[in-house]
Amino acid sequence: MPNQKSPDGGKSPSEKKKGTTKQTAANAASKKGQKGPKRKLRERKWFKVCLTVFFILVIVVSIAATSFMMYVFSTMKNDDQILSLENVKLAFTTIVYGKDGSGEEVEVTRLNSAENRIWVDYENIPENMIHAVVAVEDERFYKHHGVDWKRTIAATVNEIIPIYKGRPGGSTITQQLIKNITHDKSTNFLEGYARKAREIFRALNLEKMYSKEDILEAYLNTFHLGNNTDGVQAAAYVYFGKDVSELSLVECASIAGMTQSPSEYNPFIHPENNKTRRDYVLSKMLELGYITQEEYDEAVNTEPEFKSEEYAANAQKIESYFTDYMIDDVIDHLMEKYGYTKEEATNYLYTGGLRIYSTVDTSVQNTLESVYENDKSFPNVSRKETVTDEEGNKSEVTIRPESAAVVMDFEGNILGLVGGRGEKTVNRALNRAVVAGRSNGSTMKPLAAYGPAIEQDLITYSTVMDDSPVKTLNGRPWPKNYYAGYKGKMTAETALKKSVNTVAVRTIQKVGAKNSYEFLKEKLGITTLTESDVDDSLALGMLTDGISPLEVTAAYAVFGNGGVYYEPRTYTRVEDQFGNVVLDGSEFGSNRAFSESTAKVTNQMLQQVLQSGGTAASFRYGSMPLAGKTGTTDSDTDNNLPRDVWFVGMNPYYVTGVWWGYDSKYGVSESGYPPAAIWKNIMSQISSGKAYKNFPNASGVVQKTYCVKSGLLASDKCTETAVGWYKTSNIPETCSGVHEGDPPVEEEQKPQSSSAASSSGSSSASSSASSSSNSSSSASSSSKPVVPPVSSSQAAPKQ
Repeated sequence: MPNQKSPDGGKSPSEKKKGTTKQTAANAASKKGQKGPKRKLRERKWFKVCLTVFFILVIVVSIAATSFMMYVFSTMKNDDQILSLENVKLAFTTIVYGKDGSGEEVEVTRLNSAENRIWVDYENIPENMIHAVVAVEDERFYKHHGVDWKRTIAATVNEIIPIYKGRPGGSTITQQLIKNITHDKSTNFLEGYARKAREIFRALNLEKMYSKEDILEAYLNTFHLGNNTDGVQAAAYVYFGKDVSELSLVECASIAGMTQSPSEYNPFIHPENNKTRRDYVLSKMLELGYITQEEYDEAVNTEPEFKSEEYAANAQKIESYFTDYMIDDVIDHLMEKYGYTKEEATNYLYTGGLRIYSTVDTSVQNTLESVYENDKSFPNVSRKETVTDEEGNKSEVTIRPESAAVVMDFEGNILGLVGGRGEKTVNRALNRAVVAGRSNGSTMKPLAAYGPAIEQDLITYSTVMDDSPVKTLNGRPWPKNYYAGYKGKMTAETALKKSVNTVAVRTIQKVGAKNSYEFLKEKLGITTLTESDVDDSLALGMLTDGISPLEVTAAYAVFGNGGVYYEPRTYTRVEDQFGNVVLDGSEFGSNRAFSESTAKVTNQMLQQVLQSGGTAASFRYGSMPLAGKTGTTDSDTDNNLPRDVWFVGMNPYYVTGVWWGYDSKYGVSESGYPPAAIWKNIMSQISSGKAYKNFPNASGVVQKTYCVKSGLLASDKCTETAVGWYKTSNIPETCSGVHEGDPPVEEEQKPQSSSAASSSGSSSASSSASSSSNSSSSASSSSKPVVPPVSSSQAAPKQ
């Protein structure tokens, strides 16, 4: 059959298939051509977004980095001072200054640190020590410029991807020195990175400023080596008992090996660890060519001879009692002002390179120490006491009375103090001069009774009061005096002069015990009083918790300076190593306790204590005016002996307080009145060569003659008179001439006969002569009133 064309044009099936495929491909190509521009548009948009994000991130990171670096540099403003190696020696050492007897400023002592530190110059450090430290701490020290970038990068990578065991150190000797002198050791996240950045910049700068030798010298004097020891010189003394220049190779390696971990490689505690580390140091020295094989072999087979830990204690400098107290004072005030912990304040004191301008007068302090180290200054008395040791064994020991003294000027400056007898052998020993716990007896009378009463115009210099029992206590008259019985009427001046207890109690009753208590706490800085001291016995210094010699002495100064109380201070200022004032002594408190006139009148009364008839009359010296007060307290165990014996006295230059007694509860002999004798010994020496001077005058005080019997201003009818000092606000009236106890005046007689008159006249003349004789007798004995008969059981210990 003939071929016929198919409806589609006669194409075979295969041709049809090919056509279809081509068409599909064409269609696909057509579609692809249609979608391409859109996809490209989308891709461009994503690229732009990513690019924008990238630039934003770059900007943010740049801003953050810039801000971070600005912060880092802002914390480096004082680097010129901080990185000054010339200041590093000084930054170690806190220096205490005082004044000598002429008023010239002098260096008193140096507080090297809470740790033992001794600076040694580079040329005195043996090469073996230098090489040992470089070998084990920073072998490329002489090649880098402050930062070992290889070690720094390795340490940084290890922080992100831990590769090495432990934490490989990236710090060079220069960087470690930076840590030592700046104390910049922050590890918190952001501040930690800032610290590391500061450290790098500072290390680079330090290497530009100083030679390698300068940097090594500073580092070898500042790194910590255990046993409270910093630096190679101190370590040489502590561990080997010799100067660093005398150390052998193996001894140098022993010290150098401790730098990484002083406690782990401490030869006193872990000798085997120190041996391992020492051998490693020697191997590094051999590797780097610092020692020969022969030197290495000898060293690793040599066992160094370490000294006892006791060496450090034996080599420690013993500071004075004054310096001990000044240290406590500065630490307390650093804590109070800056919120430091005690540990932080102590560390700053010893390692901050402070300059403390103390109040000590070296001539005064030296005199105190000379007196107190000499046993001849004290009575040769002691007693036996039985003690029991930890195992229960009993033994008998000899104990002797102790003593303490404080010398101040009249503006609160402590010029010197001692806290015990004998040579001081330890630092921070018991300082009895500043520790409370002992009642002060009659030295409290002018502070708690007479001074406040005069201030309030309740009494005058010559007010007459009755020496008689104030009340009956447990069936017995109270208070008793140091003498037997009571002496009746007497003036306030006489009562203070003779330390009469009854009159002091009557005086505080006028003031009010509560008022006196508040006055002592608020105006005179007595900090140890408690509510239980609100009692009439406060006038007699019978205190619950006692008082310190320092507080008593500071309180007495008001009677020599016109009535102003100054808080006792040990320094006038404290500066940091750059001269900035850290603590200002002018911030110590002061207040007016008494008016000038009250201070003057009370001072005049206290001067009588050292005049004829006063309880301290035998302790006068020189020609300058002296004022003071004795004081004793009862013993709990010895009825006939006082427990505490005091004297506080002054001249126009100094005020000095002295305590004498046993540390224990025993009574002590007051024969020769030791505290007053010690006071005289001290004061006569420190005042020698001083120009004559008077206590300050006061406006509002006048000198008047008074009647001894009435205490009023004397009239021409008064037969016994004396001179007293009075506030113009409280001048007594004039005495009428009629006194209590005088014989009655006879009435006028009626006229009598001549014979009777003659007889009467003769009798009258005789009576008049007798009366005159009695009056003369009374006048001559008025300062010692007749003692009424009493039983011997009424005798009392002196208050």
